[in-house]
Amino acid sequence: MIIQRRINGDQDFDKNWQEYVNGFGYLDGDFWFGLENLHLLTSSDRHQLNIIMTIYGLTSFVEYDDFRVGNLESLYELESLGTFIKGSKKHPFNRNSLTPKEKTKFSTYDKKNNPNTYKNCAENGMGGWWYLYCFGSNLNAPYNDEMVWSYNRVTSATMKIRPYSNEY
Repeated sequence: MIIQRRINGDQDFDKNWQEYVNGFGYLDGDFWFGLENLHLLTSSDRHQLNIIMTIYGLTSFVEYDDFRVGNLESLYELESLGTFIKGSKKHPFNRNSLTPKEKTKFSTYDKKNNPNTYKNCAENGMGGWWYLYCFGSNLNAPYNDEMVWSYNRVTSATMKIRPYSNEY
C-alpha cells in the first residue's frame, strides 16, 4: 500500500497540521496517506516499510521491518522503524537515514512538535516530517529541490507498507 509518493511535483507538500493528519493528493500522482490513517493501520498489525527513491538518476531502496506511527496524543510520533533490513547495493544512497528520526514527533509549519530542534524545520516551505534536525532525510520537502536522503537530492520517492513477513 502506498503511503507517500512524490513523482511529478503536482502536489505541494507545504501543508498545515490538519492536512497532514487527514491526507492529501491524488492516488495516481503525488500523495500523502494521512497521519491518522498511518496510525490506525500500523497500530493494528506489524508492517514493513519500503522506500524507493531516485537519486542522481539511480533507483535505490531501503526497507525496515516494524514501521509504526503513534496516535494524535503522541503527535504522530515515529514510534518504530524496527530493523533496517536491507538497501539497494547499486550505490551508496541506501543508507539508513530514517532511523535517527525514531521517537520524533511529526511537525508542520503551523505545529512544531520537536523541542530538540532549535527552529521549526517545517517553516519556509520544507513540508511536514519527523524532524530531529532539518537535514539528513526529508521526503516531503519541495519536489525536485530540497527532497533529500542521506544528504543527497531525491528526484522521486515512494513509501510503501505491507504486512510483516520474514519470508522476504
